[in-house]
Amino acid sequence: MTATYRIKKRYVLVEGTDIEDKIREKYIYFFGLFDFLKANIKVIKKEKDQILFSVNKKNLYKFIFILYLLKVSVKSIFRTIKEYKKYFLNIDRV
Repeated sequence: MTATYRIKKRYVLVEGTDIEDKIREKYIYFFGLFDFLKANIKVIKKEKDQILFSVNKKNLYKFIFILYLLKVSVKSIFRTIKEYKKYFLNIDRV
């Protein structure tokens, strides 16, 4: 595979716990199983009351729509994991 074929991802930091199954069910209900698989939604990290998801860039707005339906708040969206780490380093210092 060439570098141009690489799928671009976004990392979404969400407040809430145990919402992965609800997100999967709602996403499949509204957009179908095939689109859910193309979105490539994965849990990267779980903290106390926060979850970091990895989502395909093209399906980011659909993912945010599903979070809105579930009344889950999005704390931030990152382009890279490095941005996520910097975000938490700055929070710890404040």
